[in-house]
Amino acid sequence: MYSILFFVATVAVILGARKLVANLDKFESKAIKNRWIWGIACSVSLAIGVLVIPAHLSLLKVPFIVFAIFGAMVFFEMSRNFIEKAMAVHNGK
Repeated sequence: MYSILFFVATVAVILGARKLVANLDKFESKAIKNRWIWGIACSVSLAIGVLVIPAHLSLLKVPFIVFAIFGAMVFFEMSRNFIEKAMAVHNGK
């Protein structure tokens, strides 16, 4: 049962990350627009969720792991967008 809920939450988080990156221009905060902050936050969140919190506190582990997946997807989507822009500039030369 929990694995099904975890899968549904993961898919929802991935779709939410794509939507966030698509609407990134609307945000004024530079911290939200910085992909390296997202990468560091997802790494720290994953480390806390997997290594720090003990196994018997699984209700605390899940939000950290889900946020790590969200942060990683935001990081990778932002990286993909930057690579596409760089390729377009390179091809334009």
